[in-house]
Amino acid sequence: MSSPPAAPAAAQRPGECPWPVCGQLAPIAVLVEVRGEPSELARPVGCWCVGHAVIVGVAEQARQGGKLWYGPRSAAGHAHLAAARN
Repeated sequence: MSSPPAAPAAAQRPGECPWPVCGQLAPIAVLVEVRGEPSELARPVGCWCVGHAVIVGVAEQARQGGKLWYGPRSAAGHAHLAAARN
């Protein structure tokens, strides 16, 4: 299984999935909670197409150990919009 790219490719157009050679629209924001931090501080990872959002989300959750959320692209800049409310 290949790893998610660390940063978008230079030739990537806005709104496209940053996964190498994907090119699909990236409507899904991936956010992950850092273990021990409040849900409202979930860290945005980035925006991806549906399939790659799942791969990136699972990998990031394994690395951070916190809860995982998916939300609309607009949630990437506002983590609290996608984080669960306790």
